[in-house]
Amino acid sequence: MADRPVVPLDVQREVLFAARHRCAVCCEPLPLELAHIIPWHKTHDHRAENLIALCSNCHGRADKEGWGKAFLQRYREKPCALQANATPPMSTEQKAIVELIIASEPESMTTQQRMRLVSMVAAYSGVSVREVSIISVTPTNSSKVMLALPEDAARRLIDGFERGDPKLASFFEDFSLLEIRIPDQEDTETRQIMRSRMSWSGPRFVGEVAVLDVHGPLSPGEGTLTLTEACSKLVQSGHTKILLNLAELGGIGSTGIGELVSCYTTIRKAGGHMKLANLHGDVRDVLKLTRLSNFFEFVGEEEAIDTFKPGETNR
Repeated sequence: MADRPVVPLDVQREVLFAARHRCAVCCEPLPLELAHIIPWHKTHDHRAENLIALCSNCHGRADKEGWGKAFLQRYREKPCALQANATPPMSTEQKAIVELIIASEPESMTTQQRMRLVSMVAAYSGVSVREVSIISVTPTNSSKVMLALPEDAARRLIDGFERGDPKLASFFEDFSLLEIRIPDQEDTETRQIMRSRMSWSGPRFVGEVAVLDVHGPLSPGEGTLTLTEACSKLVQSGHTKILLNLAELGGIGSTGIGELVSCYTTIRKAGGHMKLANLHGDVRDVLKLTRLSNFFEFVGEEEAIDTFKPGETNR
């Protein structure tokens, strides 16, 4: 054991991220250990593919009970944290907005780092990675990361930071975390970001068609899932005929347009169909001006329901 080399840091991070910073078998968050799927003495293999994140209890049981390669490989490929939330139900649970101040420039945060950050926040606060989303990353004297997550999770995150919880420090050891706080609702930048988001209610179902009622701007603390997340969850649940009712949407900006396009792309990739109903005034004008009318069908709600045909897919 003394001459065994240390697992490289980038490999450790990859294995922990694959398990979403939880034990791959039982979902226990900390402390975690890296175990070899094929024993070290047989292969001397420190590659990520041969490593799995386990809590100390599961690691001990794996050795004593001889879980073996096939058993461990199955959990390596389908870790507990992902399987527990593989088909999450649609939820309208209240979400809160929190800000993380990190001692790094926004440009230095890669897509993978942002995914790891979401994974760490979810693991520490005890929620699914699907319930945490990054709203924005902006420069201050460092980076201000604005996150949306369930209210209880936000409270646990802020409380852990204020108590100086060493467990929190362990989760975020790869990031220089300076502060976790509730956004200042009077801050101009914060208000601008939040005004650009759309809220929704539903879904309600008319036959096979899932209807989401899209409303106006969102204020900090009022939101649920983003519209894109809502469409994604419907698709994951097998609902691919989706109608967005925009009757109560008073206006739309670039972020809102981006959400509509993202929903359309998600549903199309699943072989589904999306339509927009009850457009009016500025919303209709903006979508026509941006030529999105070439992609979206604009119809009344009853007409839209009638035009969804059995087996219909995007063309």
